[in-house]
Amino acid sequence: MTRNSARSRRRWSTALALVGLAAVANLGMTCGPASPAPDTCDTPGPIADSGVTSIEIGGMVDGQFVPFVDDAVAPLVFGGQGSPMVVARLRVHGAGLPACLPQATQLEQLDGEVIASESGAMATEPAGADARLTGEILLVYFGESATQVRLRATVGDLSHEVVVWTDAVGVRDAGVDAPADASPDAP
Repeated sequence: MTRNSARSRRRWSTALALVGLAAVANLGMTCGPASPAPDTCDTPGPIADSGVTSIEIGGMVDGQFVPFVDDAVAPLVFGGQGSPMVVARLRVHGAGLPACLPQATQLEQLDGEVIASESGAMATEPAGADARLTGEILLVYFGESATQVRLRATVGDLSHEVVVWTDAVGVRDAGVDAPADASPDAP
């Protein structure tokens, strides 16, 4: 064996070892805690014409659904990848609503420009007589806090919208939180 061919084999061995280490390191980066169960579903059920009688857009507070009303505060939550977002849920009323409910939800500026949207079928759970509650709808928002935005949801042939203030929890947001001499939100 010549000196150059031995050197060449060592280079290839070193290169393959580095590729192998990179692959193992990549596995370590992608493995970790399991993702949360998806709130989406694959096979939306049918909704009869005029089957939806009302839609509420809101969030969960102490395990209970609380609908947003105009001028309410929608807290900005930071997701697992660090993006701020408005987390919404829909409570939909109507007879015979399916457990897999097709919906379209948008976060908009007041001039109508869409900031974020989520459309597709959402898994739901019963929420009282003739009502279903969706899982979380994550609407990424990189705008300023203490800004009014519109949430709009459509299910079947009915739509509902509400204008809310965005609020960064733990930060004093002018126009949303208490006066400047008060303490900011609780974390």
